[in-house]
Amino acid sequence: MKFAYYIIVIPVIALLIWLLYGVETSEEGISFAPYPQDCFNPQIVLILCVAVGYIIGKLNSWFNYIPLRRDLRQQKKANKALNMEQAKLNNTVNDLKQNIAGLQEKVQANPSAAIVSEKKGMKSVFSKITSAFGSKKGN
Repeated sequence: MKFAYYIIVIPVIALLIWLLYGVETSEEGISFAPYPQDCFNPQIVLILCVAVGYIIGKLNSWFNYIPLRRDLRQQKKANKALNMEQAKLNNTVNDLKQNIAGLQEKVQANPSAAIVSEKKGMKSVFSKITSAFGSKKGN
């Protein structure tokens, strides 16, 4: 697409430069005058054409980057939401670490209570397993 654009634009620019600097007037006659020589200065017209072309190019690039800027705004919003979610998860992890540290201190203070609670925990696990298989009396 850019190739076709440059195929059209480069000859047009060359033609404008030729018209601005290629026209000669003399006392014998005028070879070619696309505009009255008394009204316009070719250097000023060339500078204005370059300035207008620059402005049109900048506007073109600004309009072409509209979808990219929209996607970047959406990505920033998503990143902000993810950062907030990560902060919440970090707070939860810190709270859990504090709870684990507190439980470890309790176990170190009274190790016999931990052994008893562990045995009770094992009994409940075995009771759940045996209840899952059921009894053979009904079969």
